Amino acid sequence: MKYFTAVIFIVGSLLSSCSPSSEDIAEELGPKIKKDICNTLKVNESEVKLVSCDLSHESGNNYIGVLKTNYNGMTQSFKLNVTYEAGGKYTAEWYLIKEE
Repeated sequence: MKYFTAVIFIVGSLLSSCSPSSEDIAEELGPKIKKDICNTLKVNESEVKLVSCDLSHESGNNYIGVLKTNYNGMTQSFKLNVTYEAGGKYTAEWYLIKEE
């Protein structure tokens, strides 16, 4: 029984270490989501600076968070709902929650 428990623990540890962290996903997707926002709002991407992208794991492959940009001397905060698939595929919903 100890051998079986050890095998389950090792396999579980290996599988969990293969999943990207919330920080890794945010780092990968931040620039892509910023580009999508710029395209949708018809803003020149070079005029928008990505300040931060923070995601938290919600459940399964779903993440929530906030993306902050700087455009025209103001900071915009966007609420994010992200579904992240293996291989870097994702869907993201975003909306402006604050501009200052």
